[in-house]
Amino acid sequence: MQALKKMVAQYNQGNFLEAKRTGLKIVNKNKNNFDALHILALSEKSLQAYSAAEHFFKRCLLIKKDDFRLFANYADLLVLMDRGHEATRYYESSLSINSQDTLVLFNYANLLKKFERYEQAKNVIEKALSIQPSYAKAYLLLGDIENSLDSPKQALIAFDKAQDFGINEHEVLAHKMAFYRSNNSSEKAFELVNLNDRDFNSPDLLFQKACAYYDLGHQEQCEYALMRALSQNPNMIKAHVALNNMYWEMDDLDKFLTSYTKVANQPLNYAMTLSYVSLLILAMKNSLAIDAVNEAFNNFGQTPHLLQFKAVLLSKLGDQAEAEKYFRKALDKSPHNVRLLIDNAAICIRNENYKHADSYLNKAGFINPNDQEVWAYKGLSWRLQGDDRSQWLNNYEILVKEYELQIPDGYDDLEHFLTELNDVCETLHISGRQPLDQSVIGGTQTIGKFLSRSDKVIQAYKTMLNINIKDYLGSLPADTTHPFLSRNSKNYAHNGSWSVSLKKGGYHTNHVHPKGWLSNCTYVSVPRIVHDKDPTHSGWIKFGETSLNLQERELIGRVVCPKRGKHVLFPSFLWHGTVPFESEEFRITIPSDIRPVND
Repeated sequence: MQALKKMVAQYNQGNFLEAKRTGLKIVNKNKNNFDALHILALSEKSLQAYSAAEHFFKRCLLIKKDDFRLFANYADLLVLMDRGHEATRYYESSLSINSQDTLVLFNYANLLKKFERYEQAKNVIEKALSIQPSYAKAYLLLGDIENSLDSPKQALIAFDKAQDFGINEHEVLAHKMAFYRSNNSSEKAFELVNLNDRDFNSPDLLFQKACAYYDLGHQEQCEYALMRALSQNPNMIKAHVALNNMYWEMDDLDKFLTSYTKVANQPLNYAMTLSYVSLLILAMKNSLAIDAVNEAFNNFGQTPHLLQFKAVLLSKLGDQAEAEKYFRKALDKSPHNVRLLIDNAAICIRNENYKHADSYLNKAGFINPNDQEVWAYKGLSWRLQGDDRSQWLNNYEILVKEYELQIPDGYDDLEHFLTELNDVCETLHISGRQPLDQSVIGGTQTIGKFLSRSDKVIQAYKTMLNINIKDYLGSLPADTTHPFLSRNSKNYAHNGSWSVSLKKGGYHTNHVHPKGWLSNCTYVSVPRIVHDKDPTHSGWIKFGETSLNLQERELIGRVVCPKRGKHVLFPSFLWHGTVPFESEEFRITIPSDIRPVND
């Protein structure tokens, strides 16, 4: 008993290593001492030894199956381990026993927001606030959720309440600036602070200021603000990512990635290393990335993330056999990681080992039933096995629909409307090349929520788009077993929207939309070389062909010829891409994702 009290005191004082040593002595004498095992798990978590922490949590779960604190703490660990979809059921188990724990409600709502389950997240955080009305941090989260639900007035009210109940003014300002930026009001973000009166030494505020500068096309001011933020916090990963994305898109490649070494001026920590290697991979600097991963192995060991990076790089360099070994090693260390399960399934599909692929995909689907990539790969595996479920899942004739935009009020004809819409789109393409982390090749992509812009013509477009979305959802058959059709409540919200401008030789690589449910692509401007008599389908959108380069095993299930004023609606899990085209004219589109409401 004295030893356990000592362990509790050590843990509460932050002496996690000492608490661990004391706890190990206790469980060596009594292997089923629940309290000691629980504190051991928490100590290992605090020491960032996540695998060891999970080991002790699982031992606890064998002893007690109804401890709400255990469920909540294990869920917190799973979130840290990038296993949030597993964490949801443990938060729910904790709350089913003790529904009044506001910290658990906050953590659960935050996770739901991450998964873009905004309505559910709002209900959870509002319950926390009904229990603890002065929970300042919860108001910040509520404000972010309301913003995601396109409820700007409620978002601002929540941010003000967060400050009323004690949140630091700078933190609230940072959230408000992000709010205005996300709603395409970067000028308003600047109005929040007068540089003569406000202290802008907060790295978070400098970061928001920098992003607002970038939104407005002021790259030099953006760079200066980001460098100031990094001078105060060299490990501010989002500032490094924003800075280097800007260098990339502005074609300033001499500076690309230099911030990680020049600003930090010290060995990169683990999180910084992962960020640095991620950008190297996206920029296709594969040799440099391999060297960085090998060095990271020496510094941090063979963690699942690093093993995954090594596998990806070996695959890009053509060494598929070695890549497979590293993908398997990564999965062995993190067997519930959905991304790794999908990666290993893709390898099995390449090797025509479809049964093993199905096994990986079934496990991934159990963890996250609505993962769009899981369904994309399931459909592919079924097709390659001659399984009729592929046709049931991908049914291109029913699920892919073409629409013509109607003429909005206030416009003489469709040409008048599309010309004005095209002109607005063109002004928003300010970067010099494609984003690092998108499917666009040979083109540019806008930032922010396109459909939230106040431009009259954009709002007119949104109105016409909504007419066709409602028709599409109303025309779908009912099927409670289908991953797309079963979620059709007829109610929806726009989840993300942007514009893409493709130039000569431009195209979209074959991809799916992982965060979507229903996707849209509207054609605002189409080069004359793109036409419905072209046997090569230059510039057309194609469905069914994957990114796996399966050669003769690939199959295009449907192609659609773009036409100015046409748009296509389709499930987000369908593989799709663009056939490259050769023209000096630009191909301008407005893609978007739609999510079901009351899902």
